[in-house]
Amino acid sequence: MLQWPVEQANMFCISHIHSLIWILRDGLKFDVMGPSRCRLAQNRRRPRFSKPSQIHGSLGVAFVISFVSVAFLLPRNSRIPMAGEGGRSAPSGHRWSAVLWDIDGTLVNSADLAWSSTNLVLKQNGFKEVSEDEYREATRLTTPKRLAFHATKDVEADIGVKLAEEFDQHYVQLVSPATVPLFSGLQTLLEDLAKEGVVLGALSNACGAYVRAVLATHGWAETFRTKLGADEVPEAKPAPGGLLKCCEFLALRPDHCVYVGDSPGDGKAAKAAGLYSVSWLGAEGRSHK
Repeated sequence: MLQWPVEQANMFCISHIHSLIWILRDGLKFDVMGPSRCRLAQNRRRPRFSKPSQIHGSLGVAFVISFVSVAFLLPRNSRIPMAGEGGRSAPSGHRWSAVLWDIDGTLVNSADLAWSSTNLVLKQNGFKEVSEDEYREATRLTTPKRLAFHATKDVEADIGVKLAEEFDQHYVQLVSPATVPLFSGLQTLLEDLAKEGVVLGALSNACGAYVRAVLATHGWAETFRTKLGADEVPEAKPAPGGLLKCCEFLALRPDHCVYVGDSPGDGKAAKAAGLYSVSWLGAEGRSHK
């Protein structure tokens, strides 16, 4: 499996950006990795890569940057109308209006903070601490279910709610640029998207207070027009309700939006809600297809 240092991966992104623009404009098809695969371009006479690529670690960041940059940072007439310009169907070849982001493992590397906070809460309540592998394996669950599983091996145990409340209080207070750093290259990408008028939003299975704390610590709280956690939506991912709520708030059609995430649940939620999705092998090294 391919693995590059951050600097080399991001140089790859920059050096190939013009080639990727040519690919999209000239009609070559490819599938973006993820449970809900996004086919780009319209020319059916061109070949397409039908097998999703698996991209690991830093190269995954570079791929997301490359894809989102190409899809959104094209001339304005290459994308669908922005929010407020009417609900017309997008003509062939137009791009998307909004990028919605997962937080942990996608925008920021929070694994160390979450693992240490998990063990602190477990220890304070008399439960056995978990290994890093045990923590990572359970990150597919919402916080109450994850902590219930760590404590009792039963995701439905009532203790999960109490542990989750303590975890959230501790977790949110420790958010800083040092504890939840943005992945390399994403600050520039977000700045470029914002300059182009692309709508930005966030949806996480963590609590909403954490989502807003992460965006605030990196100076993005005002720019992200919607920023929700699992405690503020009808159902947590992989259910589609959270993404549909984001689209409703933004007054955008789901198929005019892209959701970027790092877990199978992110892709499933996007597919169920009717959004395009971009998935990648994040810093936590989980295998997503």
